[in-house]
Amino acid sequence: MKKLKILLLALSLLLYSTLSYGTSTIMVKSGVEYIISFPLFEVDGVDFKIDATDGGIDCSIRRDQGGTNTATNDFVDRGSTYSLTITAAEMDNIKQLTLEIIDQDTSKVFLDTMFVMDTYGSATARHAFDLNTATQDVNVASIDSGAITAASIAADAITSAKIADNAIAAEHIAADAIGASELAADAIGSSEIATAAIDADAIATDAIGSAEIAADAIGTAEIANDAITATEIAANAIGASELATDAIGSAELAATAATKIVDDWETQSQADPTGFHVNVLEVAGTSQTANDNGADINTILTGTVTDAQGTNVATDVAAMIDANNRIDVGSWLGTAVTLGNSAPDVNVASEDNIDFGATKKASINTEVDNALDTALPASPTTDSINDILDRQEESIVQGTISADAQTTTAIVSDISITANDQFNGRIITFRKDTTTVNLRGQQTDITSSTAATNTFTITALTNAPQSGDVFEIN
Repeated sequence: MKKLKILLLALSLLLYSTLSYGTSTIMVKSGVEYIISFPLFEVDGVDFKIDATDGGIDCSIRRDQGGTNTATNDFVDRGSTYSLTITAAEMDNIKQLTLEIIDQDTSKVFLDTMFVMDTYGSATARHAFDLNTATQDVNVASIDSGAITAASIAADAITSAKIADNAIAAEHIAADAIGASELAADAIGSSEIATAAIDADAIATDAIGSAEIAADAIGTAEIANDAITATEIAANAIGASELATDAIGSAELAATAATKIVDDWETQSQADPTGFHVNVLEVAGTSQTANDNGADINTILTGTVTDAQGTNVATDVAAMIDANNRIDVGSWLGTAVTLGNSAPDVNVASEDNIDFGATKKASINTEVDNALDTALPASPTTDSINDILDRQEESIVQGTISADAQTTTAIVSDISITANDQFNGRIITFRKDTTTVNLRGQQTDITSSTAATNTFTITALTNAPQSGDVFEIN
């Protein structure tokens, strides 16, 4: 029996040393703090060591194949096991870290042990591949050209039956994953599309609308010369019923479109005048036909536009306009025109076109000043409207808040208070253009006024006034 115990002890020691001295390597992320948990054994190697303490130098590390240094942290007792926190700095920029836990006390209380950790997840780690990333990028450049060809794929290897519903959806395809540069020339041509593969039955209603077509997706560069001609358009394919209301308006026509149409019309009418007619429904109150328009129009022009001043209407109109783009009546009639006091009023669009001269302007200014002095005399008649207005103005006191440090119930302004409680009971109204927006038009009453500090005590406002806020006392 004693020999059997000795044999079992030897096997356990052998197994423990194998686990402790590197036959199993721990994978740890590079540059990231790592907490390792481990057991400690009694010196006889049979039972776990309980209540062991780190003497401060019992844990040492070796980075790659460098020297051995004391670990930053001591191991911590976790009950029946222990843990040690390896810092991010200790794990950074290395391929391998060796951790040794050795009882430095002369009277050992636990067996020595060690752990080997390989790093991953950075260019300087043992393994650059990041095991923490669930989905890894695939480097297409590392795939040999021709690795996947039609010959290497069995017939019917990829069919609709083998693809789950919505397995290939828009959210699974990266933006521009399949563009013009990814498709070979003529990869999808008429020979690759079965007859009637894409017809009205295969396309959902409104599957291709304005929202599905990128701006300028179909422009002049995408349409071959003569791709759309009269022979490609069915008779009456584009009629009034096919065009939405205002489908072709000013916003749809280029700036020069109207000019182009007029120029082409004039060119064609001059080349073949017999093919163009003016359709006038009624001229000068008389129904007309296309055949007698010429004679009737000449008659109308003769009766309404005369050449009394000359032989050419355009010349006469030009002569009516002076250098300031005004009608020069004197030059037009050949006689200077003077407007007397009995002349009728002139209705003009802008006063800028009336030039009274310095004398007239001075006379108008004098008359306006006299009229205002008469309406608002310096000493108004007692109880007249002017007297009432004057007294109203004197009874309204205007003030401006003189500092920012105000409250909602006490304000200081530039109004001089000559006696305590002088303004009690009067109403403060903040003007509509005062600085603080929330006070505009707001009113409150004065409950007390202090002469020594020019302070008004008021019923609370919604906001404290600020320096520059203006108000009136009624």
